[in-house]
Amino acid sequence: MAPGFGSSPLRSPKVWIGGAAVSDLLARLPEDVLVPLVSLVGGTVGPASVAAATTWLLFATVFYTFTPLVYTYLDGLPSEARGFRAVFTASAVSAGLLFEYVDGVRLTTGIAVLMVASAAAMLWYLSRIRGWSLFDPEGRGVEVLQLISPHRDVSEELRADFAREGLVGVAGRVAYLAAVGILLTFPVFLAGVISQLFVYAYPLPDLLFLGWAVVAAVSPRLTIGPSRGQVLDVEFDLERYLLDSLENVSRSVQGLFLTTFVVLGAFIAAGFLFLAVTLGSQLAGPSLALLGGPLPEVGLDVWMRIWGLSGLVAMLGFAGAFFLWLWVRELQRLPHFLDAWEGRETTDGAPIDRPTGFVALPLLAVLASAAYVFALSAPGTPPVEYAFALFWPLVLGLGWWVANRSREPQPLGYENVWIAVGLYVETASVWFLARTLTVATGSESTSVWAVFESANLPLVLGFITAFPTLLPYVSRYEDRDVEGRSYALVWFFLGVAVLAVLVSQVATGPVRFQLRVLAGAAFFGSVALALVRRRGL
Repeated sequence: MAPGFGSSPLRSPKVWIGGAAVSDLLARLPEDVLVPLVSLVGGTVGPASVAAATTWLLFATVFYTFTPLVYTYLDGLPSEARGFRAVFTASAVSAGLLFEYVDGVRLTTGIAVLMVASAAAMLWYLSRIRGWSLFDPEGRGVEVLQLISPHRDVSEELRADFAREGLVGVAGRVAYLAAVGILLTFPVFLAGVISQLFVYAYPLPDLLFLGWAVVAAVSPRLTIGPSRGQVLDVEFDLERYLLDSLENVSRSVQGLFLTTFVVLGAFIAAGFLFLAVTLGSQLAGPSLALLGGPLPEVGLDVWMRIWGLSGLVAMLGFAGAFFLWLWVRELQRLPHFLDAWEGRETTDGAPIDRPTGFVALPLLAVLASAAYVFALSAPGTPPVEYAFALFWPLVLGLGWWVANRSREPQPLGYENVWIAVGLYVETASVWFLARTLTVATGSESTSVWAVFESANLPLVLGFITAFPTLLPYVSRYEDRDVEGRSYALVWFFLGVAVLAVLVSQVATGPVRFQLRVLAGAAFFGSVALALVRRRGL
């Protein structure tokens, strides 16, 4: 339900070149610094058309290689088979291309069409090529639904549904196929989002891996103290780690929503990084030109402006890197939370701790950057510019302290709420920064209150994050099978439909259309579910 990725202001032909960052996956040896180095050089001098084709070929290679990691919990699924890998890869690459090239209402339509096509392709492959009997209550298809409902006898329920005749029986079979298809294909779209993350985050993944590879290669000749073992054991592999985390999608409805939230949060963090790299490259030339003359003739105002703009780039890069680090840590905490939520034991050890302050520090960096941008629109050198010149090094220093501070792991009871709030704050900070840039560069009066004249997006974001966060709680409440609760989901979906219609009135562009689609789906879903509950189906 997020706005189309294709409409992002971050789009640029040069961004395709950054996709070569995934090439380091093809040679992950401790001594190998050649592949990431070639990727970095190619991203600077390579032709855009060749880089685009190579990028998606590399993405296809990555998706094909790591398909089994995405479906770890579905033991009966032939995720190791070449045919299944080919279907997943084709669908994931199609999703990535869809997010890159299409925007607006067409993106929503494209997602729906691709989901139907991908689900049909997977179900056809499993049925015709692998010999699955999809409508067998004891078959492997039922195992997919049983995984997300471990406390219910899904097989017994489906046996009763499949035995029904007429329109009710057909509707039950269609709903069953749709549920299995969605669970199998949802990781496809998250893989498409991750492909965009790789592009926007360039060159950070390659720089990190290149730095680790260099240290690992030269460390035998250096004295780096007791940390040497930790350095050699890092094996930084962001791409594989993110794809591996998609396995949580098929665990439960809670896992599906939370994994989606974390992946979207990482994608937005990559957007901050891309903005910092783009802004830095644009400011480098003018700054060097100003410093090209006799330094004694460069006035204090010029030095302040160069220092402030450097801080702006650093703060945006810091916000992106911190947010990305935060979401990677949440991915590490997520399996522990899902174990507690689902009553399973799939993880070992204690969960890693959340960063100190959670999103407070990167949010502070974004707000300070927005204040500085707004101050630049004022004549002269306002006090905010001097304050920012002193403030941004302190924020970076505080970030370094937070990154090196160890804490006791926090409780996991409300990790889903932390994730939802973190995504909301991060997305709202993007809106605030964008609104500040719009007002500061506009021809109208640069009033601070003008930034908040169009505050509809935070309201829309609040609804979009609250609905998936509450749904698992309502579903669990209803599953307790206490009298009067069997209609909890019916009323919940009806409420979602009403709120979606109301919120769509303040939304704009494709988001309005998407909210109306959600309202329609929630309304018809509530009616269908009410009929099922009423007739005891």
